[in-house]
Amino acid sequence: MTSHTSTVPATPAASTTASTTPASSPTDQATRWLQSFAAALSAGRIDDAASLFVEDGLWRDLVSFTWTIRTSDGQAAIRDMLKATLASARPSNWTLDGEASEAAGSIEAWLRFETAVGRGKGVLRLKDGKARVLMTMLAELKGHEEPHGETRPKGVEHGKYGPGRRSWLQERQAEAAELGVTRQPYCLIVGGGQGGIALGARLKRLGVPGEADLIDLGVSQCADCDGPMYKNKDVVVVGGGDSALQEAMVLAGYTRHVHLVHRGASFRARPDLVGKLAGHANISVLFNTQVEAVRGSQGVEGVRVRQAGADGRSREIDCAGFFAYVGLEPACDFAPPAILRDAAGFLVTDA
Repeated sequence: MTSHTSTVPATPAASTTASTTPASSPTDQATRWLQSFAAALSAGRIDDAASLFVEDGLWRDLVSFTWTIRTSDGQAAIRDMLKATLASARPSNWTLDGEASEAAGSIEAWLRFETAVGRGKGVLRLKDGKARVLMTMLAELKGHEEPHGETRPKGVEHGKYGPGRRSWLQERQAEAAELGVTRQPYCLIVGGGQGGIALGARLKRLGVPGEADLIDLGVSQCADCDGPMYKNKDVVVVGGGDSALQEAMVLAGYTRHVHLVHRGASFRARPDLVGKLAGHANISVLFNTQVEAVRGSQGVEGVRVRQAGADGRSREIDCAGFFAYVGLEPACDFAPPAILRDAAGFLVTDA
């Protein structure tokens, strides 16, 4: 497919009302929304920018605006986030990165943008002309771009001769021995969930039978990414914290029904999220319940659970998707063993 990049000018003259009139293509609709959004941000019209989202829309930011990993849930939270960050972020140069696509009544578009200090990427999902989900992430800092092409690290230095010359393998072995012992890294960031290895942690899996075999065949940990695949289907979400409830509510917008399974007697999530959960008629909750196995051959077909006090009997939940949000685990194998870790295996810093 031919690459398509659409530049979206941020001009005050652009309308800040998302059009619900069908456009000629998903790319046209995404471009119109992004024009309105860019214009509102450029002019500092925060209320107009927030109104371009559906009432319960989500904006998940990875460092680009907030310098942390934060999900703003609903127009009011998006408005508050922008009030706190817009003046310092100074976003600009919003562009579509490739053609937008449409599936299950939702338009998806990849995008690029800049802030005062860096360049970012993002994903936009529209429903009836308004944003249901926006994800933004910082890709690189200006002046500290990822080395590539002529600036990439050289594996071989041609023309370097003499008794002190070391091969690429010897250089890598020396670096592994020195880093964290006699030479410290410039920057070390730890934590952050599904930001992955770059942030030193990843989402845990339950480790029950069938789960690992069906990863990417119905076993997922990203409701925003995979939710559209489960239109008119049932899914199971596991967990009782903020992430589990937030992702369950995202999935409720795509699926026929969400079964939320939690091993405890009550949620650990914030009270406001618990209150919002009650407003979703297609989410049912199973407390005091453990997942025993994920069932399926070519894809997830069901989940076996056991509820405390239910005469010790297991029951089957027929479903097409399985999403577990049960905490974090370290992803620090890239760091030399000499770097200090805590009891859970996360890297220790002095920050």
